[in-house]
Amino acid sequence: MLFCDLKNDLECCQKAPHTFHLPYGLGIIMHIAIEQGVSFDYFNTYLSGDTKSFEDYYREHKQDVVLFSGTAGNYTHRFLKKVFQDVRAINPGTTIVLGGPITSIYPEMLLNETEADILVIGEGERTFIELLDADFSPEKLHDIRGIGFKDQGHPVITPVRPPLGTPLESETCDPLYEHEVFKPLLTAYVDFQKERNRGWDLHASRGCFGRCTYCNKLFSMPIRHFSNEYLLDVMTHIREIYGMDRFSFLDENFVTNKKKFLTFLDMLEERNMNIKWRIKTRIDNLPYEYIDRMQQLGLYNIMVGLESANQDILDGYKKDITIAKYRQPLKEVAKRGLLSPNFILGALNESEKSIQDNIDFIKYLELKRENLVIAFLNPIPGTEIYSTLLDKGLIPDEHAFVWDYVGNFLKLEYNYSPLPDQVLLDARDRMMAAAV
Repeated sequence: MLFCDLKNDLECCQKAPHTFHLPYGLGIIMHIAIEQGVSFDYFNTYLSGDTKSFEDYYREHKQDVVLFSGTAGNYTHRFLKKVFQDVRAINPGTTIVLGGPITSIYPEMLLNETEADILVIGEGERTFIELLDADFSPEKLHDIRGIGFKDQGHPVITPVRPPLGTPLESETCDPLYEHEVFKPLLTAYVDFQKERNRGWDLHASRGCFGRCTYCNKLFSMPIRHFSNEYLLDVMTHIREIYGMDRFSFLDENFVTNKKKFLTFLDMLEERNMNIKWRIKTRIDNLPYEYIDRMQQLGLYNIMVGLESANQDILDGYKKDITIAKYRQPLKEVAKRGLLSPNFILGALNESEKSIQDNIDFIKYLELKRENLVIAFLNPIPGTEIYSTLLDKGLIPDEHAFVWDYVGNFLKLEYNYSPLPDQVLLDARDRMMAAAV
């Protein structure tokens, strides 16, 4: 069995942004493979090499099952088609498995137009164990929920698998990558993060209650959590083994359960952890009344999806937030140097007024330039805003769009606003110039 984490680097394909990272989803499945006593290899071209070196490696070893995980953005469909074709040509009898968020959007397209044998759709922990029990045999796939496969050349999508329950650690993990195959990756990752004063990426929960039109949520409702005890044990282990004392929680909204959050603060204090940590959250979910205590216990940054300071645009995005209500609380957080807001330019109703509202708000908050992220609207396939653009005929060729979709939000790849490209690019610069 071979797990693969490959850069989208082929000349035939539109390039995706390459960010060095820990393979979180694959890491979970590899952890389960270890628990199940399954031997495997791991190939990562973010660490070294390229797709050609991967194919040379596979030509030598020819594992019988090859597993990939992707999002709509880090892999294009065109890239997957080429890689899967090459894997099949090297070893016609191999089973090619693809998981990750990319499988949930257009599974039939992936099955019809690539050499993928099995798609894992949704959370893959239970599915992977059942695939192991079935030995990935085509004859046994119909009874496994949450997958797609081909039966006599026709795509089959089985019923949705129910989500995992709480506490999440009863069936999954925040992977620690302790298998021998991860040593080169972990050494490089820890050095990379320390050099940039970044933290170890963690998840405390899965799920989001938001209904933002531009977002393709990895996990929707219900929101499920790892226990506080588990999280603090993981953080302690990472600090003791790897010497990292900074952590970055990647949950959509870290503070969704107020009681659990306050207990987390209590336990952090009781254990005298002496760590630094940052969170992501919505501005209407941020516990402003506990900022003092959070900062005293090591909080160093709060990432918020502000998106716009213009109410009409927020309403169009279905943020369900009244921005005026949070002006003063956000200013208090910004004064502490904690606030890292993300703005999105290029809404369907973007205007000179909305841009000026953003500039005025940045000045009001006295935001630090290094904490400010300005992205451009990028219609992720499967989102509500993507469907709206399809309905309006603004995406004339759905297949072509999906086939080469990359999703570089920091680059103006698409513009469906009433404003010219240069106006949006200038708006980004003006907003940055408004920061201190």
